[in-house]
Amino acid sequence: MKSHEANKAVIKDRAKTFAQRLGLNSSTVYKWTEESSCTEDPSCRYPSGSRNYLDVMEQMMEIAIAFGDPREDYISPIVYLEERFKRIGIDIPENIRSIKPTDITRELLKTAKEFGDLVTVSSKALEKDGIDKKENEKIQREAWHLLRQTVALMVLSNLQATGKML
Repeated sequence: MKSHEANKAVIKDRAKTFAQRLGLNSSTVYKWTEESSCTEDPSCRYPSGSRNYLDVMEQMMEIAIAFGDPREDYISPIVYLEERFKRIGIDIPENIRSIKPTDITRELLKTAKEFGDLVTVSSKALEKDGIDKKENEKIQREAWHLLRQTVALMVLSNLQATGKML
């Protein structure tokens, strides 16, 4: 999916309303839903009709990658949106074809243990004094991480079992 396609799915024919609520010019918001006229030009930097928030986010992430930032740092904006809208993204390893089923099973068992440990620690904290807001946020963040990891491992396992590798 391209950024203008994602924007079109959200904005639809309501560019004017979105513009008013975002405090922007309606033509700017409308251009976010259009394909760029320079799609054939490899030097064209922005794939939508106008540089939009998705293009900016992508560029920020590319800059962080160029700095050598770890993956968990440069995907933080995506993780934020996943948590905010109750979604789980799945990381698909680049070397998917070379991962052995035994490695997937071992990682899945390790992740299940980590999740169990998280639940145990959380339960004990609740029984004692309860969990404060900061501690709850930390638990939620770790739980989301473990859920993503579990789903990714299950998908990998299924892909390998069915022979339908990406």
